[in-house]
Amino acid sequence: MTDPGLRPTDGVARLECTRCGRSGVSNVLAAVSPCCGMPLFARYDLAAMRDRLAPASMAARRGDLWR
Repeated sequence: MTDPGLRPTDGVARLECTRCGRSGVSNVLAAVSPCCGMPLFARYDLAAMRDRLAPASMAARRGDLWR
């Protein structure tokens, strides 16, 4: 069963520094890494999201970047 109310932060496993690759927790609001001051990559646990997000649920969402 899919959840149409998924948020962009659902499924984020960790935040990763784009310069050095150091990982941090994903439940803390951050825009840049504390180690290098560089932007963070959100790394998702795709296997965990597979059962919550079906292609049919994507088709029902609005057709923009924030789908």
